[in-house]
Amino acid sequence: MANPRPSLTLRSAMPHDVPVITAICLTTMPTTDLWSYRYNLASQYPHDYHFFTSKRFALRTDPATREGFLVLVIETLEDDVPVVIGYVVWQGPDENWAKDLPGLGQRSDYPPASLIQDGLQERYGLKLQSSSLNDTTRRDADPARLQLWREATARVKKEIFDTEYGVRQLDLIQRAVLPKYQKQGVGTFMLYWGMRIATEHSWALTSIVPPKACKWYEARGFKLLATERLQVEGQEQSVEFLVMGAKPV
Repeated sequence: MANPRPSLTLRSAMPHDVPVITAICLTTMPTTDLWSYRYNLASQYPHDYHFFTSKRFALRTDPATREGFLVLVIETLEDDVPVVIGYVVWQGPDENWAKDLPGLGQRSDYPPASLIQDGLQERYGLKLQSSSLNDTTRRDADPARLQLWREATARVKKEIFDTEYGVRQLDLIQRAVLPKYQKQGVGTFMLYWGMRIATEHSWALTSIVPPKACKWYEARGFKLLATERLQVEGQEQSVEFLVMGAKPV
């Protein structure tokens, strides 16, 4: 029997959410080929892996540095206590698109880090790590693969998304849900928020997704625009990703 859909709340992520978001990311994202291809040295350099992932979320949750990104967390109640079970990262058409969006609350009663740590360990077996790393050069990823990824995403934006939809787009950058809550409508709940915002502004929805997620996105109105492959010259390993989008309704 399927688990009943949990009661869900979506809100803006704040800097104090970063440890939990990072833990969820590092628990769920390595199951995708596109992620593990880029961060192929994560097991050798776990502190780098945690530090730079945490740093990215810290930048994207601070209004002063998020540069058009919006991170939302999704909460449910466990024993009447709000618990973050997933997150989604959006990027809008300009730096100010996310200002004063309706219906996005923020928690002022956030528990201290010690309670967050205990809750993650008790509920999910997740462990927060210290992010005290001074080196600015990450070692958990192949630099050539990261550069190739940046070039590929920039090209896809210009040659495919902009050509198909124009420049007014809402891009779904990343979404993750804890395994315990997957296949219960949580991901759809997060996506439908973006679909509503895009419809209100007549924006297209765009995303780069792994091939195994194609049917999930197609069932929610996306169409396949292109299939791309990342492969660094001289390396045998490669990975495919799909370019998908949905016109404004």
